Amino acid sequence: GEAMSYGLPVVTTSFGAEGFGLQPDEDLLIGNDAETFAAQVIALLDDTELHDRVARRGYDFIKQHYSVPAVEQLLDSAMQGLLHVPPRKIPLHRKLKLGIKGWYMRNIAWRFTQA
Repeated sequence: GEAMSYGLPVVTTSFGAEGFGLQPDEDLLIGNDAETFAAQVIALLDDTELHDRVARRGYDFIKQHYSVPAVEQLLDSAMQGLLHVPPRKIPLHRKLKLGIKGWYMRNIAWRFTQA
């Protein structure tokens, strides 16, 4: 994603592209073994049209889905959805217990993990 955000064409494995929603051979090139990976890199170096198309489509995809304005919009939608969730009340005895545990972890327990 970072390389695409700089307008660079990307060659990766199927595992590396997983979860993005990118279209292979359009937004990026896939090479799952050394020979295919190298062939994809050489194809980008030899074919300026392919290079430019993959670079442009990858950049456009990242800009559309992962740019600051796109992420701000997603976060705003998520936060708007939380406005309708009623707050949960935590009983005082649980707050005290959590506070004491946190104090213990910060001030005492860390000494026992230094081995």
